[in-house]
Amino acid sequence: MTAPSDFMPAVRFELSEVKWFDGRVSRYTKTWDDLDQELKQEKDFGLAVKKAVNRLSAPLATLIGDHSRTELEKAQRLYRHFQQRFQWNGKFGPFASEGLDKAYREGSGSVGDINLGLVAALQAAGFEAHPFLISTRNNGYPADIHPVISDFNYVVAHLRLKDRIVLLDATERLLPFGMLPHRCLSNKGRVMDFEKSYWMEIPATGLFREITQLKLTLDSASRLFGSYSAYKYDYAALKFRHEILETGDTAKYIREKEDALDAMRIVNYRLRNLDSLDQPMIESYELSFDPQGEGRGVIYIPVLPLENMEENPFKLRERYYPVNFGTGWEIQNLVEINLPENYRAATLPEAVGISLPPTGEVLS
Repeated sequence: MTAPSDFMPAVRFELSEVKWFDGRVSRYTKTWDDLDQELKQEKDFGLAVKKAVNRLSAPLATLIGDHSRTELEKAQRLYRHFQQRFQWNGKFGPFASEGLDKAYREGSGSVGDINLGLVAALQAAGFEAHPFLISTRNNGYPADIHPVISDFNYVVAHLRLKDRIVLLDATERLLPFGMLPHRCLSNKGRVMDFEKSYWMEIPATGLFREITQLKLTLDSASRLFGSYSAYKYDYAALKFRHEILETGDTAKYIREKEDALDAMRIVNYRLRNLDSLDQPMIESYELSFDPQGEGRGVIYIPVLPLENMEENPFKLRERYYPVNFGTGWEIQNLVEINLPENYRAATLPEAVGISLPPTGEVLS
């Protein structure tokens, strides 16, 4: 779920205005039109983007290069440049904290430094791009009755291409073009087109999608061997790339996998598309192991390499709040087991099909 505050009834007070003894009135609760103009002139927001556009035009023209590139290719090239150039310092916030010029020179900055700089770069390249204000999942939904700028703790780039809208966040180097990090998958955000800002639902930018294929053969000597392949897409691929990066060594990752799966031996391990972020990650290897048995010619064939959920996350008898993973899940596990003539399957998993109302999520 998102922040607990999203589901707690509360009355929140905000100072509307102050009437001074000399007759002056200071208004604090404003309209979005008022806030649009304020942010347009804010030195760490609108003015910062405007100044950066002028200073980035020349160097980015060289980066984009060939005019024959498509609009999408140019946008992807700029996005990759910012991803590779910057190291996020872990700080949130929709405003520039170090100054866009300084952050660009040093290659380090906050969310605001990096993504406002990306907005400026896109504008300098001739794209229609605007800051997109977000409240992250653990920060709670923003108020939409009247503007409360403190509700927002994040900003990304809102880019309009010919055929679609793309949201871009350059703080993570492993994010594919057009995919937001999980922390940003809240309900909606504010497009800060300074002529007239507006709300926009945060679209689903991908699935947690994984397809695994396990093929096993049991020989006459009761040894199992076969092959395993896993195709990981979108957020599943992002999670796996982070795991590989944290391990730092493919050989170490294989050893850890073998240790987790007792008595299994892995050979011919391959990873494809590790650095091709817009492509699915493909993991494949050959495996062999000796299955356990209980005597009398009975052996157990566990589906070892497949991803297992070690603990049930749904422990409550009654649920009062929605389950919100931020993105849809699609997981398919395909298993093929070939037995020799002198063996037969004594027991098999039961065929089960479960559908959840009202939208029909399926487990089968």
